[in-house]
Amino acid sequence: MTGGEAPDNERTVGPLPVAQRYGALANRWAIIVGISMYAHDRLNLAWANRDAKELYKLIQTPAGGGFEPERIELVIDEKATTAAITKALRSFLKKPAREDVVQEARKEDPELS
Repeated sequence: MTGGEAPDNERTVGPLPVAQRYGALANRWAIIVGISMYAHDRLNLAWANRDAKELYKLIQTPAGGGFEPERIELVIDEKATTAAITKALRSFLKKPAREDVVQEARKEDPELS
């Protein structure tokens, strides 16, 4: 260590862990939707289903937020119907308490936004 540097145990790089950002007691909930193939080819998104599966695995790790598997709803490809997504939003998201954290993430084509 040279003058002016913090000891290694005081350095942080990147965002704070979820528990520090939202509190250790907050439950975390996630709905992950990944659709690669749509009825209209121009809407297709390469690898969206794969990315959704990878995100599902990642957010269960401590670095990814430590989400409990029963608090994650994964809806991909042909199972990601309007009805299934609506059901997830209306029923699954009734479970979180007021102090809980609900995470939403999506992959979109910027040309369609």
